[in-house]
Amino acid sequence: MTPVQKSDTYGKFFCEKKSERLNKVMWDMVFSTASDPLYVQLYNSQINTVESLSLRVILEDLVFNYLYPFPDKPVNNCNQINLYGFYFVSSSIYYLIQEYWDEIATNGFCVSTGCNQDENYNEKNKVNYQEGFYMGVWNMEGAYMNPCVESAYMDPCVESA
Repeated sequence: MTPVQKSDTYGKFFCEKKSERLNKVMWDMVFSTASDPLYVQLYNSQINTVESLSLRVILEDLVFNYLYPFPDKPVNNCNQINLYGFYFVSSSIYYLIQEYWDEIATNGFCVSTGCNQDENYNEKNKVNYQEGFYMGVWNMEGAYMNPCVESAYMDPCVESA
């Protein structure tokens, strides 16, 4: 089996068998209740091997420390996309992550006290609100560290005085 076939086969397997679990992990992560490690096979380009790593840990770092955690990225010749550092994931898995993140970013992040939560969440998973503010591990300060917030207000083509 070629590397492309291996990547495509694993991506198809993951998307068919673990897509609902991935969606739940991502929603739980946003509401600070994630505990499922959800292991995934990633290609480590530094040591040229496939490793099984916790996708939740990687996603948490990307979501809570980057303004755009899942941007469009180029696909390599093995039909994989760079997910994190020197780790590559099957393109179908990356696109599934992007799809779920777009859904969360569009429908999630309601932090007012009158928030209507997704019907998939029961009372046990309710977000802890206190006087209208979200109380949890969400790191909004870190969310704006990469890329620099100033770039959103400054034209990169104009030199500052």
